[in-house]
Formats: sequence, C-alpha cells, structure tokens
Amino acid sequence: MATIARLIDHAIKGAPTALLKAQGFTRAGHDFHRQRGDLIDLVNFQSSVAERRREGRLTINVGIYSQLTNEALLRKPQPRPHEYDCALRSRIGALLPTGIDKWWTVKPDTDSAKLAAELALAVELAGLPWLQGFEDLPALSAQLATTPSLESAASALALGDRGEAERRLKTFGQRYPRARPMIEEWARQALA
Repeated sequence: MATIARLIDHAIKGAPTALLKAQGFTRAGHDFHRQRGDLIDLVNFQSSVAERRREGRLTINVGIYSQLTNEALLRKPQPRPHEYDCALRSRIGALLPTGIDKWWTVKPDTDSAKLAAELALAVELAGLPWLQGFEDLPALSAQLATTPSLESAASALALGDRGEAERRLKTFGQRYPRARPMIEEWARQALA
C-alpha cells in the first residue's frame, strides 16, 4: 500500500514539519525531537496501513523524556527516544477539546495538503502547549506524582528526594500488587 504510505509521508513532510522545525524540533522518520535542558520533547506521527481496505489511519502522540529520570530508572540513554521511552505521554485526541482519541483516515483520494494542515493545527493548538506546560524536571515530576508508576518514583529520585521516591513506590505497589517484583528489583538497585 505504498500509495497510502506515500500520502501519509507527504502530509507529515508538509505543514507539520515546517511548524515543528520552526519550534526547534529535528526530524527522524515520523518522530520529531526537541531538547530542553534535561528534557526531550517528542512529537510522533503514528500510522497504520490496511492493504486490503486500501486505507490508512494516522494519529499524533506527544511525550516528554527526561534523561535524569531515565538514568534513575537504570536504563540506557536514548538520544532520540521513541514515544514508549517517554516518562509522560499522551495522544493528541486527549488534548483536543473533545478529549476523544483522534485518528485521521487516509485514502488514495485524500488531499495530503489539507491533511498536513489539519495535523499541524492539532500539534499547534494542543500538542505544543501540552509539551510547554512541563518546563523542567520538577514540573514533570509533579505531574508524574498524580499517577503511581516507576517513572514517578524515578523522577523524584532524580530530583534528589529519596523519601518521596520511596513514598511513590509504596503507593505504586499498593495500587498495582502485581508490579511488586519489578518495584522491589528496581528499589534494590536504585535505592541501595
């Protein structure tokens, strides 16, 4: 389904690339990265092509990767992180006024310039403001504190607050008992 894939690539190379490059992002395939101190902002265009139906779908993911949090997680550095490497991430639909997951349908007759404009508008109105809402690791860690996770504990540890990291781990373990072996292993290595 090269035609659909080419339409998607053409749309991404249009207005979204111009917008993101003007904001300091660099492109690697369908991923765009911007370094801000410890943080790396990510805008990812996720696509799916169904050969039998001769159509594709496209959505936008945004995320924030923290190098210090990643180190506290005892993970390898990721100079160009993927969406799943980010400590905090969201689909564009959750950030739009409707709050509903948003996928664009791409067919052979799709106007790629119009699609590009819609993608750029979604990034400009929802994605970039969300990313800019987390100016540094303390702001990111404060948001991560609202949802128990290993990333939340690691962000507190990266900020030098061992007690807060331990509190977040305890909450995480209480809420997700099946995660306790992973929590205990990380705590044994990172909090030793």
